[in-house]
Amino acid sequence: MTAVRRLPADAVARSGYGWWLAGSAVSLLGSSAQGFALGWSAAGYGGSWAALVLTATTAPRLVLALFGGAVADRYGPWRVLVGASVSMLAVMAGLAVAVAAVGIGPPLLLAVAVLLGAASAFQYPAAGSVVRHLAADRALGRAMAANQVAGRASAFVGPALGGLLVAALGLLGTSVLDAASYLGLLGVLVLLRGRLDRPGLVDGGGVVARIRAGIVVVAADRLLRALLALVAVTAGCLLPIASLLVPLLVRQHGWPAATAGWVVGAEALGVGSVIVLVLLRGTARRAGVVLAGGLLLAGFGAGCLAFAGSGRAATGAAFVLGLGTGAFTTHIGPLLLRASPTEYLSRIQAVLLIVQTAPLLLTLNVFGWLADRVGAGAVVAGCAVPALLAGLCGLASRRLRGVLAG
Repeated sequence: MTAVRRLPADAVARSGYGWWLAGSAVSLLGSSAQGFALGWSAAGYGGSWAALVLTATTAPRLVLALFGGAVADRYGPWRVLVGASVSMLAVMAGLAVAVAAVGIGPPLLLAVAVLLGAASAFQYPAAGSVVRHLAADRALGRAMAANQVAGRASAFVGPALGGLLVAALGLLGTSVLDAASYLGLLGVLVLLRGRLDRPGLVDGGGVVARIRAGIVVVAADRLLRALLALVAVTAGCLLPIASLLVPLLVRQHGWPAATAGWVVGAEALGVGSVIVLVLLRGTARRAGVVLAGGLLLAGFGAGCLAFAGSGRAATGAAFVLGLGTGAFTTHIGPLLLRASPTEYLSRIQAVLLIVQTAPLLLTLNVFGWLADRVGAGAVVAGCAVPALLAGLCGLASRRLRGVLAG
């Protein structure tokens, strides 16, 4: 069995991770609010421009993620995070100046989206490795649960905050506040320099060689391959349910709009309940079994949701779906970090970013097209099947069943 050691509950606080969590949470909140502001401004020019701005943010992140991961492994996460934060601060400051000078226009919004997407391709892989540097091995589950709480809170509060800020201050004001959030993150990074300024190993190869080496490491490691495959299934089949398919399903049944809110909220409550439990008590000892079982539970919940005959039944099914998704997400992250060689941390986080994003972009469009033709219920039922099969394959894997986190 693959065993993982533990440490006292206050180890995360002693490591300085609390400072990082606070700084990154403020930055995430600012980015979420600004993302809404950009989308709102682009929507004023039509749906095509809004979609183009969203794509312009995501596409550079996918294209440059492996490059960003290789750079972070070569020069260390601290230097890359400082560079990315300074870049984003400069972009936001430049946007504020441009809006004040010439006003808002589609080309400006598109250019800002591209620059933010490119900077995030460096920031995300480096930020993903921070917990491994700051939290001791046995605190990874609790530390990552705290990070998930911060991320979900930012995603929930950010758009609402962005709407208020756009109404009160306009795009110029939100840009200034987002720039200030990156300034705060830079202050935290200065405090943590001694812990994070650790250049990676100099292997003598160029960036392309390092990217290739990272891909080879993932391809050669059976556990990493299995974990990333399960992430791809979750991202492609389970994540579109709440964001895309639930509203379509509710409309298909002729239920009130409020029902969609209850169903989506129940799924979020299920996920959040597991995250809080892990935050308080840590991950389960048999982490591999729990994450595979979580996929089974999520698949079961999705199947029940597909055939729900009432709003109440759909809400209950969504809660079960959320519990399963939460069990999976809270246990997959620590296992991926533990399975990653230290010198390849950021590159593997870059692969994770691609595995999370690319299937979701594909299935969102495919599922929307299918829902118009066969109905949202059939698509949700189809989503349940890969999740159930992935969970069964996970439980059948001796390698995954043998992984211990506790």
